Amino acid sequence: MIKLPMRAVLVVFLFLLSAIAFLDRTNISIAGPQISSEFSLGNVRLGWVISAFLVGYAASQVLAGWIAVRLGPWRALALAVLWWATFTLATALVSPRMDGALLILIAVRAALGVGEAIMYPASNQFVAQWIPARERGTVNGVIFAGVGAGAGLTPPLLAAIISAHGWRAAFWFSAESVSSPASPGSSSRATPPKNIRSFRPPNSKQFAQAWLRLLKVIK
Repeated sequence: MIKLPMRAVLVVFLFLLSAIAFLDRTNISIAGPQISSEFSLGNVRLGWVISAFLVGYAASQVLAGWIAVRLGPWRALALAVLWWATFTLATALVSPRMDGALLILIAVRAALGVGEAIMYPASNQFVAQWIPARERGTVNGVIFAGVGAGAGLTPPLLAAIISAHGWRAAFWFSAESVSSPASPGSSSRATPPKNIRSFRPPNSKQFAQAWLRLLKVIK
């Protein structure tokens, strides 16, 4: 079995986390009709709930960059993952019988946006610290490919869950997807190399091996 360098495992991890981040930000759109019906929102107020994430996300980008530099990419991402799971789960716990349920939904989604803002500033910190300059574009491409993977998988996956178990189950699934991966960068071994050497993105076989390694970490 080919032994993968830590950097390859971390790139695969960031690809997966990028896909999960997209799932967390779009689940509200997939579940929108059911949420609107249960909370009697209508299209306009549902739009407020959906837009609340983007407001929190955009407003927190500069702060997220500062946190990523201050804490380092892995500590920042560990904090972010905890934040995502908490507020994704909180969305499912909001009841239409609560006083001010609409405002609570808006606040929860805005808070989720604040936490998600850390994703790409932290991944950029990783690339700057671990990857040689001439190959950073390739590695950034792998990480951002997670957005495409998330965009392709999220609608059919969450639609099937909602159809079978209701919209709240989709948010429980999303929260579990976020909280399950344990960052391989949290180990003491995941420190930037003193001399950044050439990095080759993993091929399909190595990608699969890295995924299996991450599953072992999760278990």
